[in-house]
Amino acid sequence: MKHTITFRLNDPTPERWATYLNMLNEIDIIYRKHKIHIEKRLVDHDSYEITAYLFVPSIVNLHDASFKILKVLTKAGISTTVVYNQVIERPRLYTSTSIWTLSEGYRNDIVWHKWEKLMEELDLFAGDYGCKQTRIKDKRNYSCEITVEFSDFEAMHKLIYHSGQMMAHQNIIIEPEEEKGFSEIMTEDIFDEISFVTRQHKQLSLF
Repeated sequence: MKHTITFRLNDPTPERWATYLNMLNEIDIIYRKHKIHIEKRLVDHDSYEITAYLFVPSIVNLHDASFKILKVLTKAGISTTVVYNQVIERPRLYTSTSIWTLSEGYRNDIVWHKWEKLMEELDLFAGDYGCKQTRIKDKRNYSCEITVEFSDFEAMHKLIYHSGQMMAHQNIIIEPEEEKGFSEIMTEDIFDEISFVTRQHKQLSLF
């Protein structure tokens, strides 16, 4: 996470301000010990404010570092007030890989070729939802391993629904065969979630 924090010196005087500035190196050492990277600082001498731009691995690291910095400042008779704090979450990319196969009654060359012809259009369509799809086809088993990269679950569910509609209109029905993997999120089972959405729409299939 990226944090932008502005600290204002309490009861400012030129002497107290100079003391605070001289302590920045010591503060930096504390940040580094807690694996916090300081991108830059902006110092406003007129307002007695310092704005720090920090990259923080977790809120625990920031909490522990802030506690130690507070002790150091207090010992020197310095106190500050946070007058601005912005947190920007680092974007997360989720990757789901699963194998889908033509459903019973649709496992023939005619339906397979219809599905194969539609695949390129479906992959381009995924881009409209901010998703990227790659696939490995297996004509012998009328199946396809599909990997989807996405950052928004709502967009992913919309892609599932509208892709399923496109396939149903061409009488192409597929079903999940195997989950290969899911990464970049702590969740019980994205495969079950996708399958649940699929079951909620009778003719809905993924891709």
